[in-house]
Amino acid sequence: MDLFSIYFPQFYPIKINDRTWGKGFTDWDLVSIANMRKGWERRAPKKGFYNGNSEETFKIQIKEMIENGLGGIALYHYHFDNSYELNKMEQYLHNQSEIDWFLIWANENWSKRWIGDPETMLSLSTKPSTKFIDEHVDYLVKLMNSKKYRKIDGKPIFGFYKLDHFDNPERVIINYRKSFMRYNTEIYMFILISNIGELELTKIVDGAYIFEPRFFYNNQRSLRSSKSRNYYLTLKKLFGDNIVNRILTFMDRFQQNGKSYKFKGY
Repeated sequence: MDLFSIYFPQFYPIKINDRTWGKGFTDWDLVSIANMRKGWERRAPKKGFYNGNSEETFKIQIKEMIENGLGGIALYHYHFDNSYELNKMEQYLHNQSEIDWFLIWANENWSKRWIGDPETMLSLSTKPSTKFIDEHVDYLVKLMNSKKYRKIDGKPIFGFYKLDHFDNPERVIINYRKSFMRYNTEIYMFILISNIGELELTKIVDGAYIFEPRFFYNNQRSLRSSKSRNYYLTLKKLFGDNIVNRILTFMDRFQQNGKSYKFKGY
């Protein structure tokens, strides 16, 4: 069985990050912040703080992946209501012939929730329209026609990072399958599982991936069980995304404050 690296492409500036975080922001800024923390070993990538928008960088990375025995790349794909973001690597992979790859759709709103602020930067509807799905599939099919796009039993692989972002996940999966069939294409759909409450979603897809270490950390908190997920969905219907996300943000900050875990427990 091949090993694939999950590839995060957030290492070059884009307009939405310039507007939201400041000119030139990338995830390298987060590494810099971490390096200032006490008790955290200073670190940097072997190749330096590289430009994630460079074809030369892509070539070097792919060469090193192959030399170190990786079978391919599971690339994060960012599509929102009105835009595609950080898609330079997927365009490059579409045209190369060195390494296998497939997409994981980071299907959620872009917000500042991870720093305790639920403000939305880019939105993704929880009820995607037929038009949205068809236009998305039109885009995806072109990428999946790449010679190196990985398949299982002849079916192109496509992952969902957060399937329960959608109000009706089963309906969304059905509608995506229908849309792909416009091209006579069956898709192998899988989900990433970040907490116990998402396990029930495995019955509507073809596969699943336990997303560590997030699965471990999330299951140390309340509001992450199967029952809690039902409470969350009910509250979201009653009060809307904004209020419920503010509650979750507060709960997460409260439960994570000063918390550490032993490696043995993990």
